[in-house]
Amino acid sequence: MARSSPVSSADVVMTGRANHWRGQEAVGGRLTVTSTEVAFVPHGMNTQRDEARWLRSDVVTAGKGGSFNDILIGLADGTQQRFVVFARRRWLSVFDEALGARPAGSGQQ
Repeated sequence: MARSSPVSSADVVMTGRANHWRGQEAVGGRLTVTSTEVAFVPHGMNTQRDEARWLRSDVVTAGKGGSFNDILIGLADGTQQRFVVFARRRWLSVFDEALGARPAGSGQQ
């Protein structure tokens, strides 16, 4: 799969190394939150190399996962995405701010 063009650094709220759980595989790469989206781009050493992108407005919940440094992102379609990150509190703070910045009635839980 061809790599997308990188987001403008002016749009980046937070970015860092992360593992994205896809089935039984923790895929290593980079998680990025921008003003409009959440993106995970795997590094080239993985067998699963597809990028994943979600509109930030589709993120309805964010919280701690069951393991150390896990975060769970709940999406409007009812699915959850699980990531292992460094600085979990900072990541959750970014998602909390994004969820809190929505207008009333926007689907925030």
